[in-house]
Amino acid sequence: MPSINIDPTPKNTHDIVHAQYSAAAYMSQACLCSPKDYPSEWLEHIPSEIFDYNYCCGSPIFKAGISAGNVVVYLGSGVGIDCFVAAKFVGQKGKVIGIDMTDAMLERTKNYQATVADKLGYDVVEFIKGHIENIPLPDNSVDILVSNCV
Repeated sequence: MPSINIDPTPKNTHDIVHAQYSAAAYMSQACLCSPKDYPSEWLEHIPSEIFDYNYCCGSPIFKAGISAGNVVVYLGSGVGIDCFVAAKFVGQKGKVIGIDMTDAMLERTKNYQATVADKLGYDVVEFIKGHIENIPLPDNSVDILVSNCV
């Protein structure tokens, strides 16, 4: 396990959330949230071990109205499961951007990104570091913005 630098005395909400999810990227925490099941056909291209680090409370993807060619941004993307699911919906001409503030979660997503792209036959997912209060993207550059638990 890589070493993680977590401030033992968080000073604000960002520090608290950052510390909790940084640790969760390396050690599965079953009680962190209450994940909901996804339809199996949405998951065939995603390595099963990634679900050990899934800390969402259900997926907003099926309600988002995502279509082929859309640019989708997912706030608080964590290990990227919903981004990888959305990639299936946007297809080869779309794009999915996952935004997360924790380096540890972003590092874990990169471990799976190539495998997902290989299984899909295309790579349309990008992960970037950022805070949801200051989204690091140009205005009017996306079609759909989704999140849950953030």
